[in-house]
Amino acid sequence: MLPTASVSSPPSSGPPAAGFGTSTTPKPQPPVISSFSPKLFIGSEERKLTEIPLPITTREKSQPKSQHMHEDGLRASNKDSPDFFLSRFFLHVSVEHTEQKQNFYVHAELLKDRTKFFKTEPPMIHTAGFPTVELSNTRPETFAIYVSLLYTNKLRTKGPKEWHWLCRLYILAERLRDIKTKNLTIDGMILYLQETALLFSSTPVAKDGANVDATSLTWLYEHTPKNSPARRLAVDYYAQSGRAEWLLSNKSEYPPQFVFDVAVCMMQKRPCSLFATHKMSSAYYHEDAVTTDKSAATKQEVDAE
Repeated sequence: MLPTASVSSPPSSGPPAAGFGTSTTPKPQPPVISSFSPKLFIGSEERKLTEIPLPITTREKSQPKSQHMHEDGLRASNKDSPDFFLSRFFLHVSVEHTEQKQNFYVHAELLKDRTKFFKTEPPMIHTAGFPTVELSNTRPETFAIYVSLLYTNKLRTKGPKEWHWLCRLYILAERLRDIKTKNLTIDGMILYLQETALLFSSTPVAKDGANVDATSLTWLYEHTPKNSPARRLAVDYYAQSGRAEWLLSNKSEYPPQFVFDVAVCMMQKRPCSLFATHKMSSAYYHEDAVTTDKSAATKQEVDAE
């Protein structure tokens, strides 16, 4: 018996079935393009964006802010001066000393809260919309140090002649009746004396303008009251740490009242028995007869000539 051979049917002449000869893997779609367009169309299907621009907000408020600037709120009449608005907050202080003159603009409330001088409403004039106070016989540099202290709470006095600037600042605070500034200046004076105390032994104060000299003491005694703490500080320093050559080197320039105050302070602070006369020999106060005779003879010779 002959083996039966399988015979395949001839290929059909009809059209191939759907999907014949193609991959069954789905065709990849094009990626979504990130854009700020409101809509994106791909083919016949409408797709919505998932990325939306964040609203603009401010630090003060979390409410969304319009991205469009309104022109009506931006423009203003050129006749409206900002000085009228600023004049409610700032005070114009005109500082003058001899030929020096400088203008300062300081927050009015800051001055009025700090000083009794500005709180009592001194006579004012208006300059360019600002209330103005004229402060004469004051160095502009001193007032600049004062304004810096108001805003920063720091004494900008370090440098040459620091003691002079501290004295000028204290005198200004005395005039403005600013107790807080006077106390801060006293703190600065004490720090200065502590830092420079070692220099006084080799550099007499009266010969060095950067130290506590007769000029600065004259300022204090001319522009402060009798019970001034600044006066008391200077007197205590001379009485406790002073040297005789400070007074002897320039005795004519020291205020007489200051010298008297130093003498009284030294008497009050010294031990009572240190120079007690009853413990010393009376010969200490005796005159030398030889010296006396020589002095008398010299005087007679001068008169004879």
